[in-house]
Amino acid sequence: MKRDFATVAVGILFLAAGVLLGGSMLGYFDFDYNLAGWWTLFIIIPALLSMTQVGPNTGNIILLGVGTLLLLDQQRILPRHIGLKLIFPVVLLAVGFQILFGGNAYRRSRREGNGGGEGSNPSEGGTGASAGAGGRSQNGRHSGGGIFSSVSSPGEGHKKASVTFGGEEIHYADEDFLGGSYTAVFGGLTVNLVGARLSGDVVINVSAIFGGIEIILPRGVRVVMNVSPILGGSECKYPASSDPSAPTVIVNGTVTFGGVEVK
Repeated sequence: MKRDFATVAVGILFLAAGVLLGGSMLGYFDFDYNLAGWWTLFIIIPALLSMTQVGPNTGNIILLGVGTLLLLDQQRILPRHIGLKLIFPVVLLAVGFQILFGGNAYRRSRREGNGGGEGSNPSEGGTGASAGAGGRSQNGRHSGGGIFSSVSSPGEGHKKASVTFGGEEIHYADEDFLGGSYTAVFGGLTVNLVGARLSGDVVINVSAIFGGIEIILPRGVRVVMNVSPILGGSECKYPASSDPSAPTVIVNGTVTFGGVEVK
């Protein structure tokens, strides 16, 4: 299984922590530790894994900040209950930074599809691109609420996008796709690659935390799933090609209290 350096480093740190903690409990090591707030690791660990897989974004930054504040509060490192009071300001700061420095995500996502000009609206009449099956919008249009970020430029081969507290569908049409990184936190993200051009093997990194990611692939490709579930699940419903020369789509990532589906 192919892993990047950051993921390996995080994995080694957790292995070392497990060995030290277990050895201390068994009497092999002698050091003091405080397990107060251990449950916050279910927030902090998924956030760190998401950052190693797809990079920092609004969702995993909020989770990491909230988890860290709760842990510090439980460990009595901060004045009592001050961590709880700081959670809302941290969320506001993360959202504000995303709005100011995250790029013009909404407009870029609308231009990613073929023929998806900024002036067209799927809810209006005329020649604008129509919504797809099940009411999903096409050509990268914003199809739900929440915080959506797409940091890849139009025409750029490698795509990056995230959604937090909402739903979104991204539709790539008549353009090269060289790989992507996608995150869904407390929301859902659909990545439609049916109209994209895959000239060779591509890697898609995913991170779903209390949310779900759906990847819709074009015909005639092979699929390799390397998704690690943490109280979540992943499923591949795609009828993969048996042609050894066909492009391979490699899906790497983690799922925490959520799901990833490839079809």
